[in-house]
Amino acid sequence: MKFILSLIVFFFLVNGFAQSLERKMIVQRGQFYYMTVDENLQLATLYTGTVDQPLKYAKAYAVPAGRGISAETNPLAWDLDEDHLFAINFLDHSLNDRNESIKMIPIDGLRQWGPAVQAEEVIMESIDQHMYHINAPYLFIKERSKYLHHFYFDAILHENQYWVAIANNDELTVWCYTGEGWKRSEVIGFPITNYFNLISFQDQLCLVTYEGDFVEVGLNGLGQKRKMAENPGLGASFFLEDRDENKTYIISPNKLNLERTINQILFSNGQLVNLKN
Repeated sequence: MKFILSLIVFFFLVNGFAQSLERKMIVQRGQFYYMTVDENLQLATLYTGTVDQPLKYAKAYAVPAGRGISAETNPLAWDLDEDHLFAINFLDHSLNDRNESIKMIPIDGLRQWGPAVQAEEVIMESIDQHMYHINAPYLFIKERSKYLHHFYFDAILHENQYWVAIANNDELTVWCYTGEGWKRSEVIGFPITNYFNLISFQDQLCLVTYEGDFVEVGLNGLGQKRKMAENPGLGASFFLEDRDENKTYIISPNKLNLERTINQILFSNGQLVNLKN
């Protein structure tokens, strides 16, 4: 059975975008990165390659983290720095402690998917993976209410600190791990009905709603709300963060072509994020 699961995963990986891209793509140090999650196995895969290669040549790595379907289809909350992948592991598994779900995983320790990599083994690795820090934002939500309704979250690195925005029952809190512990904003009334993204944009931490509004957020609460002239919203697009050029783009998943390079895709289909008040 384990061998069959591994073959199933390998089949999807070699057949292009068989799984939905999770939130964003990142370009840094001449490499591109993006993540997908298998809807049945719940496991994440990190794809990476050089920006001058077509996407079809990306290598696929098994990530010991993922997400289930009980989190109201909240996409995987992930980010990376030069050496580590950060992910909130929300797998639906009896042994997965979501209080310890924030993981920091060495990128050079990931294994490339193939028939020899067993999915069940990777799931157990995700459960045993050492946590980055206790998931205080999630603990706060559970203490505040035993009901999860319109429950969404995202987490990114911003200004070399780890930030989390988490919403439940039409309330939002913003959290930052400073190295000395967690700090959080006051509870903010924030009615939403779908997921959001966090992005680091022009030295500002922004929450992007499903409808496409950009809202500055921080420990002091909500700041200015801004828009793009044309923005299809998160349901019809994803972000590409070019950290080498310090630019952020919006791209439609339908415009991705495995035969093309990142630069070719940006030239023909990338929409540079340019906000107006």
